[in-house]
Amino acid sequence: MSKPPAVKSHPVNLVQYYEQQVEEQGLVFDPAQVNVVQHLQSILDQFVTESVWRKRLLGWQSSQSVRHLYVYGEVGRGKSMLMDMFYHACPISRKRRIHFHTFMQEVHQFVHNWTQQGNVMWAMGEEISQSARLLCFDEFHVTDIADAMIMERLFQSLFDQGVCIVMTSNRHPADLYQGGLLREQFLRFANKLLAKVDVVELTAKQDYRLQGVASEQSRFIYPLRPDSKVCLQQYYHQLSDGGAVEAHIVQISGRKIQVEAWRRRVLWATFSQLCRESLGSGDFLALVGQFDTVILEAMPKLSADDFDAARRLSVLIDILYENKCLLICSCEVKAAEIYTAGEGVFEFQRTVSRLIEMQSQHYLEEHNQQVENKVRTVMK
Repeated sequence: MSKPPAVKSHPVNLVQYYEQQVEEQGLVFDPAQVNVVQHLQSILDQFVTESVWRKRLLGWQSSQSVRHLYVYGEVGRGKSMLMDMFYHACPISRKRRIHFHTFMQEVHQFVHNWTQQGNVMWAMGEEISQSARLLCFDEFHVTDIADAMIMERLFQSLFDQGVCIVMTSNRHPADLYQGGLLREQFLRFANKLLAKVDVVELTAKQDYRLQGVASEQSRFIYPLRPDSKVCLQQYYHQLSDGGAVEAHIVQISGRKIQVEAWRRRVLWATFSQLCRESLGSGDFLALVGQFDTVILEAMPKLSADDFDAARRLSVLIDILYENKCLLICSCEVKAAEIYTAGEGVFEFQRTVSRLIEMQSQHYLEEHNQQVENKVRTVMK
């Protein structure tokens, strides 16, 4: 599904704009998406209708009048596309859209650097509110009770200071953090969230990410066979301008990680090197700061006991996807069969969907555009 262009005029009727994109971009009209668009419109209206005199005399709306939205649904149903549409249409400059992995890294860094007296979460909420009246989160999720406790205090600060929050997720707020330790503490955060946000389910029946993907085989090589490594070598040789395949050390986040090879902005690593070592989202975010292309060798079929590796793979794929990195990999099985039993199987469906979409021509075009933009930025 192609990303809609930025809306250039305000105010805007998002339903009409959605219908226009259906006609002009060849999107599939989906009543379930229209329902979400209507809720996004109500959020947009609170910004569009803010008049000049209100801004001058009263400032931003009180925290009691700000509406918030939480959109959830299965992978590939169009949540990110609708968020794009809403975000670009919003007529304010103080807005930010961020993947939840990245946001939590910033939160932990802020806490690490905090040296003053007082409520650190209130201080961070205050800092965020100075630069963003609208905060949009992609792929909201909870995997750690410590993060849930941090979010409870931080979100309360953001709500109190009138920051509008719009989130997408694969699960209803009450269904996050399934089976986790100290779940009753998480539910305290979930209940506060439910009291503040409008929750809308996107019930579209089709995974639109699978459209336009003829085959996983192009850059997703399975099953593993004698010539699989030869295929990866050919990709690496081409993309790294003739780089030699020889063991290297990559330094990320102050750590040294052994990989199969790297040259320029192309990294070749095995599944074990990235997903069976104690690496986290901060390491992977640092990695995409150095590399635009990742070759991942010998991804296995994971058992129910491989939850840690499956979770680490999910984080890696999320970060590669959000940064439009090119992924080339060899795998024991097709994407849908990598992890089918064990903790976190539901969440892993997003990983499957993204692995498949990352083989599409549309994703390749997005990757190429991202690389071109980086080159232009460096040349300025």
